[in-house]
Amino acid sequence: MKKMIGFATRILSLRLVIITLSLAQTTLWATALGTTSFGLVSTYLSAQVFTCLIARLAADNILVRYYKVSPEILREKFLDYLLSALLTSVLAGGVALALIGGLILRSWPPLESLIFLGFVTAFNCSMILSRILLAQKKQVQVSLFANALPVGISVALFGLSVLFESKFGETGHFAALAFLTLGYVASSVVFALLLRPFLAECRAARAPGFRYRLLLGSDQWHVLGYQTLSSFNGHGTTLAIAALFGPTVTGVFALANRFGSLLTYLNEPGRVYVMPIVPGKNARQLRNLYRRMLVFSLTLGLAGVAFLLLAYALVPLPFPTDPPFELFATIIMVGAAVHVFAGPVGAMLAMSGNEKKNLIANLAGFAVAVLAIGLAAVMADPIYAVIGVAASMSTMKLVNTFSFFGYLRRQSG
Repeated sequence: MKKMIGFATRILSLRLVIITLSLAQTTLWATALGTTSFGLVSTYLSAQVFTCLIARLAADNILVRYYKVSPEILREKFLDYLLSALLTSVLAGGVALALIGGLILRSWPPLESLIFLGFVTAFNCSMILSRILLAQKKQVQVSLFANALPVGISVALFGLSVLFESKFGETGHFAALAFLTLGYVASSVVFALLLRPFLAECRAARAPGFRYRLLLGSDQWHVLGYQTLSSFNGHGTTLAIAALFGPTVTGVFALANRFGSLLTYLNEPGRVYVMPIVPGKNARQLRNLYRRMLVFSLTLGLAGVAFLLLAYALVPLPFPTDPPFELFATIIMVGAAVHVFAGPVGAMLAMSGNEKKNLIANLAGFAVAVLAIGLAAVMADPIYAVIGVAASMSTMKLVNTFSFFGYLRRQSG
């Protein structure tokens, strides 16, 4: 327990840095760009999440598990997988741009489109390389270089632009994306340097020629399914609100979602702690591990709720909002609190080979979110979509928790 607390303290310290940087980024963007342009940034970021997931076929958890249980297969396939994922990032990014331009923006600016393609490619490169470091149990480096570094570079460059009174105009949202892209390029370079020995082993094990390869195993389809459905909760709702209500309402929702879901950052210490150690453990060991993580998550979550309520009371908004930001943020925070309090049960299911159970939980949450978006469209009021975000988060976590205990009972019996 002492080892876990020490590890969690280091990770949490980094998460607090990342939260601070994320808040600074959000405040800078919202203040400098205004509600509408902030809504456009959020639209592109949400599209990027789905694009990147599809392009790398959600290999995050699979890479971590293969590193431990099938290291030879991973080294043989890794470079082809990485190159294939980067190529697919460009192709999937083009499809995403066509959909965004046709359904939401009604335009396809060429320079801005290139920035978006660079963004999704750099993000995926950083994400894929970071999973190998995570498998090597270098979680602190992952948090520092996969999260803090890109956002820090983005905040610094955007802040300097604001300081020197740059006039972004109607393309300000793409300036924000360009700075964030540079952050992920730097992150990818750092990871490549840190992984030089591993990449050399992969080059030696790789067969001659290039094979287009995105699949590491059939279970990767289950991971892609549940991660895509999970992302729909916040990012899919953002895109739906953009299509239904326009960029101004999207800006208010996105700002509320960023602040209200800050609690979910507190999932990270527990999630990255259990991912490398769950594979191979028996039911009794998993039960004991989850109990420790549950106590830790409850303590961390209560502290986070208290901090956010204080922040909401003291920190002024960067711009006036209509519909009400405070109501949206509070509703989302309730769902995020349930998500944190239940502990890293989703990661434990995935790392123990139960991707299908994660998929079922996320299907349930997806159904709730879609129903809420449909109700918002019929009633012409985004509040129903906001309630759907909170209800979807809670549904996914509760279904996963019941599935996890059912799995433990079957393993024990």
